[in-house]
Amino acid sequence: MEDNPKTNKLSYCGNIIIGLGLIVTISILGYQFYHWLINGEWLPLPFYKPLQYLGISFEGLLDLQWQGLQKTIFWILELPLAGIIGVSSLSIGWLMSMKD
Repeated sequence: MEDNPKTNKLSYCGNIIIGLGLIVTISILGYQFYHWLINGEWLPLPFYKPLQYLGISFEGLLDLQWQGLQKTIFWILELPLAGIIGVSSLSIGWLMSMKD
């Protein structure tokens, strides 16, 4: 059977996403570790920090009528940035590199 060139390109892109995600994750953890070595205090980097840096506001989420949904959204936003990038890049890359 011949391999489909589109499948090969998609698989290659999936591997690149996995690699870049792992590099970013290791870099974030390395920066946190470096900060800990210098200051003796762990620097938490939650998921919402880069979103705030990009100018995304979360003030509209403070008055949601559905309290459970609001708590879930804030829980996701407070997850560690390195963990979210690592897990999402592995998941997306794995899905892209799957073959029929």
